Amino acid sequence: MATFPLSNLPIRSNRLFYQVNQKIGISYFRPIKSEISLASPNHIPIFEHSYPEFLLRYPRFIWWLYAFNWFTQLRKWYVFKALRKEVKNLPASYHLADMGCGEGQFLFPFVKSNKTANFSAIDKNAANIAFCQSYAAITCSKNCQIIHSDINSVHLKTQADLLLCVGVLQYVENDNAALANLHNQCKSGGKLLLYLPVNGRFILPFYKLLFNKFSNYETVQHRRRIYQPEDVISKLKAVGFSVEKQQSTYGIFGILSHEIQHSFLLLITHLPMLFKCVFALLLILFLPLIWMLMLLDFVKPKKSGNGLLVVARKINLNK
Repeated sequence: MATFPLSNLPIRSNRLFYQVNQKIGISYFRPIKSEISLASPNHIPIFEHSYPEFLLRYPRFIWWLYAFNWFTQLRKWYVFKALRKEVKNLPASYHLADMGCGEGQFLFPFVKSNKTANFSAIDKNAANIAFCQSYAAITCSKNCQIIHSDINSVHLKTQADLLLCVGVLQYVENDNAALANLHNQCKSGGKLLLYLPVNGRFILPFYKLLFNKFSNYETVQHRRRIYQPEDVISKLKAVGFSVEKQQSTYGIFGILSHEIQHSFLLLITHLPMLFKCVFALLLILFLPLIWMLMLLDFVKPKKSGNGLLVVARKINLNK
């Protein structure tokens, strides 16, 4: 068993190491010491893909986070519904690649239930990759290849039947190059399931004030642009994708659910402890309203919204 230092995480690298499990031939992430120091006093783990030590030691507990996301992330409802539909139409030995996999919330449920298929988890964030390696090692997921790369430069050993890219493109510097590479990594006739925020519409003035005042996920992750739906479709067609499905998400009910929930989360994140407790209790009281708004958005047809889900098929421009 060999160890290698992991130096590009936003924490003291001498505290953490990669470890190679020779039995299954996969690297995984393990904290060597319990003390983990943050590199910056402004470090906000909830916005920076940082993982608590217990989750690195016991990665199976990620399913609690997956369950929590079901109750708090409306986009997960939309993406999973579309993803399940597309996977049903694939051959048994399909290849699904998640471009920007995060902690694997969309990919690992399929890895667990489809042993004859092949999976690729790609992310540029070292902490995400380290966690995914740890989880894959613990669950012996030999049919999942984990790749530390960005979507502009990743090269898959075999092209994918289905590419998944959720909430990534708005952070990429050269989005046209990223889409062109996604086209290259997709089999001829294969599909891309793309989800991203669009329009950037605010409804509640109070949330807009909080969003502009406090650090949040978009500012920490350096969002580079706010798309209009027609721009996304144009960019997909330009690189050789044919759009088969275009669905608006986060209409007025979805926006309200998001803004109410994230108003509380921003206050809980940034205010002193006493106020954190107060607003955490208030958030619990507001959860039934938030869930009702999410459900209304999910079932109600929408002409436009703050989210866009696209299913596009690869066509060959040379033909």
